[in-house]
Amino acid sequence: MTGLIFATLLVLIFEGASAQANPSCEKLPDIKGFPDNTSCCDFPQLYTQSTLDACQNEIGDKTKNDDVKHCKLVECIFRKNKLIKSDGSLDKETIGKYLEELLSDKPDLLKFVKPIATDYCLNAIENGYPKMVEYFKANKMFVPLESQCSSLKPNLMAFCIPVQILSDCPASISNNNSKCQEWKKYSKTCSGSVDDMLEFLKQLNNINSARK
Repeated sequence: MTGLIFATLLVLIFEGASAQANPSCEKLPDIKGFPDNTSCCDFPQLYTQSTLDACQNEIGDKTKNDDVKHCKLVECIFRKNKLIKSDGSLDKETIGKYLEELLSDKPDLLKFVKPIATDYCLNAIENGYPKMVEYFKANKMFVPLESQCSSLKPNLMAFCIPVQILSDCPASISNNNSKCQEWKKYSKTCSGSVDDMLEFLKQLNNINSARK
C-alpha cells in the first residue's frame, strides 16, 4: 500500500472529547528522502484494479478540481461495491463481507483489518460525521457540494483504515527503514484521540496547501 500517509487529506472525528493535542503532533516527520515506490506497510489494496479503472473511466477528465475528483473516485469505488446504503450511511455488514471475500486467502490480515474497518473507523465516522463537517468548514478544508460528491464518509474510511493499518502494521509486511519508522511512530502517537488526529490532519493539509 504505497504512500499510505499521503493518499488523502481527510479528517476523522472520533466521538467524545479529549485533552489538548500531544505537542509531538505539531510537526510531521520529514516527507523528503523516501525511496521511490516505498511502502511502509505492504498491505494489499482494498479495492480491485478493475473497479478503480471503471470509476476512473466514469469520472473522466471533466472534473478538474483534485479534491472533487478524489471524492468522486472513492465514493464510486464504495458505491460499485455496495458499501454505502441508500441513505448514505456506511454498510457495516457489507463492508465486512467485502473484506472477507477480498482477503479470503489472507486470514491473518483479514483478522487484523476487519475490526479496524467495521468497528473502529466505521463507528467513529458515523458517530462523529456532523462534527467532522463542522470542523472542515471552520478550518477551510474541502467540503463538497452535494452536486460534486454526495458524502465524505467513503473518503474518511479511505483515510482512517490506512492510518490505523500503518500504526499497527504486522511485522511480516512492515518496512522498517528509518523514514518508515518515523512515520509509524507519528501515526501511532497522533491517531488515538480527537485532538491528536485533528492536529495530524492540520499538518497534512498545510503540506497539501503549500504544494498548490
